[in-house]
Amino acid sequence: MLELITYFRIILWRQKWVIGLTVVGAAVAAVVLTQFITPVYTASAELRASPNRDGALEYAELLYVEQLMNTYIEIATSSQIKRQAEEVMGLDEVPDYSLNVVPGTDIIRVDATSEDPALAAATANTVAQLLEDEGRTLLEDRSRAIAFIAPATVPEEPSSPNLIINVAIALIAGGLGGLGLAFWLEKPDTKVYASRDVADMTDLPIMGRVPTIRGRKKQQTLLNGNSIHAEAFRHVRTNILSSVEGTNNTVLFVSAEPGDGKSTTVANVAFAMGQAQRRALVIDADMRRPTLHRVLDLPNEVGLSSVLTREKTLREAMQETHIPGLYALTSGPNPGNPAELVNSELMTRLLEKVREHFDIVLVDSPAAQVVTDASVLASQVDGVVMIVGLAQTRGRAIIDTLRQMRQVKAQVLGVVVSHADVDFDYKQYKGYYTS
Repeated sequence: MLELITYFRIILWRQKWVIGLTVVGAAVAAVVLTQFITPVYTASAELRASPNRDGALEYAELLYVEQLMNTYIEIATSSQIKRQAEEVMGLDEVPDYSLNVVPGTDIIRVDATSEDPALAAATANTVAQLLEDEGRTLLEDRSRAIAFIAPATVPEEPSSPNLIINVAIALIAGGLGGLGLAFWLEKPDTKVYASRDVADMTDLPIMGRVPTIRGRKKQQTLLNGNSIHAEAFRHVRTNILSSVEGTNNTVLFVSAEPGDGKSTTVANVAFAMGQAQRRALVIDADMRRPTLHRVLDLPNEVGLSSVLTREKTLREAMQETHIPGLYALTSGPNPGNPAELVNSELMTRLLEKVREHFDIVLVDSPAAQVVTDASVLASQVDGVVMIVGLAQTRGRAIIDTLRQMRQVKAQVLGVVVSHADVDFDYKQYKGYYTS
């Protein structure tokens, strides 16, 4: 039930403009169309049908009154009364009228409708008078069995169209139509849109929420120390450092699918580690589609693949960054067999070596749902941090990735939520740091 409510809430948020415009459009259409509808006026006259007697009526008399009112209604709607009304009013055709019993009373109401308000009132009064006359003729011994008690007055306002009712109906129809259109536009969308859903789905702590980083800001996020981006990465840094101890300091960053913001997150968390005066190393283990060197603005002619193919030593392949104490081992050239290299003894020994020489080692891996490299690397490191991109990552992919990590007995530390701008809960978090 909670998931359905959350899904409904997400659709309302994402498609709010579609729903809003549909509602407004329906209301405007109702207003415009109402102006083109010819107004119709309704006038009402009233008659009373009851025996000429004081005091309470007996049961038989009550039945008589009910039958009497039904008789009058049949008479009033007969062709004879209509012809008489046309003759009295001098019309070829009398306007439409109807008779109804007022519930719980012995009152008969004559309702006449016409585009001319005066004609509507005249019709109601004429029919009521003719019905009273007919009643006197029909019931000689009960000459007052029906009495014309309330003549119709000329209506000032039309009974139709009713602008308020039309707009209300249009708002309801527009709202329902907007919701239908919103759900149709969404179709089957299995992406996650809220960090609380990620936490519920994975049963893991949220180690940080990182807003979307665009353009050159990917290389310059931490230059603005007071920015919400910088604070988000410092928050992730703090949570990671509190989760690792001593030489158990190698942390793999894993995402389910490409485009989740993993490499940008790894690079900026590495920057944050360096700024905290930690001796840190960041490794790009995605030798198929390397990204880290672009985020770090470093060359990639030599890197991890060079070390694993024994072309270069680790010392020769590592590069210093512009952050003191932060080193990078980029992916290097595509070796053609990256899966075999990350699963090699050389990779295991490389990780053992860097554990001893750095305070923290951050490893960027390929997307877990694309290749098996992430699972292999997860079995070799001390901890795994999952990256989930809101409005990017599918729920099923998150669950499958977490299952892969647990199958190789990886220690999953928590989740970093990227593209957090779309998160409902993130607005309060953002407001705190921007106020």
